[in-house]
Amino acid sequence: MIAAASFGAFLTIRSLGLGLGSARTSATIVAVAMSLVVLAALARPLAGWRGLMVLALASVFAGLFALPWLRDQLAIVVLPCSRCPSASLPSVASCSCWPGRSPG
Repeated sequence: MIAAASFGAFLTIRSLGLGLGSARTSATIVAVAMSLVVLAALARPLAGWRGLMVLALASVFAGLFALPWLRDQLAIVVLPCSRCPSASLPSVASCSCWPGRSPG
């Protein structure tokens, strides 16, 4: 499911005419976001060290975008704000229909 959502994000960004770097970045964002959802689900209850682990991994991923030298090293492209909804739509849709989740 994570791979399909990442590939969907990649194809969505490529179909919008953005470059290969933007498509790879959007696929990375979707894969990491969904992986954090899986980690948070497996680490329940999120009290103590488990919550800190999920928060630390989310902070490290946010740091990739904040530190220019690390962003350049990993070939992360900052997406334009107008393209962020289309890049995140596959991860939101996949997380909302995750198996075992109760609707609502």
